[in-house]
Amino acid sequence: FTSTYKHYFVTFDNCGTGTSGSYFRFKLYKSDGTTADNVSGGSLFGYQGASSGTAYARHWVNANASIAEGLNTAVTGASGFMYVFNARSTSYKPSFMGEVSYRYENTYGATAHIGGWMNSANLHTGFYWFSNNNFGSGTITTYGITNP
Repeated sequence: FTSTYKHYFVTFDNCGTGTSGSYFRFKLYKSDGTTADNVSGGSLFGYQGASSGTAYARHWVNANASIAEGLNTAVTGASGFMYVFNARSTSYKPSFMGEVSYRYENTYGATAHIGGWMNSANLHTGFYWFSNNNFGSGTITTYGITNP
């Protein structure tokens, strides 16, 4: 992140691990290179396209921000977008919102709406993306928004 941009737009294209049941989460780096302050509050609400259709939800407080849960990337990874607001603000806690679609577990397509806030107002410098398994595919692109 740079001082040129106040907000950011992020795209995910086929981000996957190759292991069923994986999650896709993120933190924000602080200016000292650590992510220790980075817990968040938020929610993920989605729909699994089973024959009967199933809604699902996950919410968290003081945990890592979630993009996708139950990710099965043997077929396809997670694709979608996210907005991040006030990423570098020392006055406001950064917040985020977006949508993602992916293959849930072994059989269902899923769409999730994500949103929340980071639990600190620090000079953040970038994203730290992670999973419970190694990423094996995909592209994450971050765009700065100059005039929000």
